[in-house]
Amino acid sequence: MRSHEWHRQDEEAGERRYFRAAKFGTRWSVQTTLKSEPDWHRLDPIPLPILEELRTQLLNKYQRRRVPYEYVTAIDRMVCDAGGESAIADLSP
Repeated sequence: MRSHEWHRQDEEAGERRYFRAAKFGTRWSVQTTLKSEPDWHRLDPIPLPILEELRTQLLNKYQRRRVPYEYVTAIDRMVCDAGGESAIADLSP
């Protein structure tokens, strides 16, 4: 299982929000927590903005050759299925 973590400032909570995405087999899962919370909460279904952030993170890692191209295409498919637009039309494996 591979996991990918990132964070951003949550304006509503007024503190940093952490995200953890993990791939197990062919299924992706995303968990989130605030800096002050000890527990992680699973996002099911994963909201479109979070999928787009994950895709950006994986695109950056793919450009540095840290993740395989299949990860990027899988998340891009999930973004398209959730109503977003594809961002990898110009990339090639």
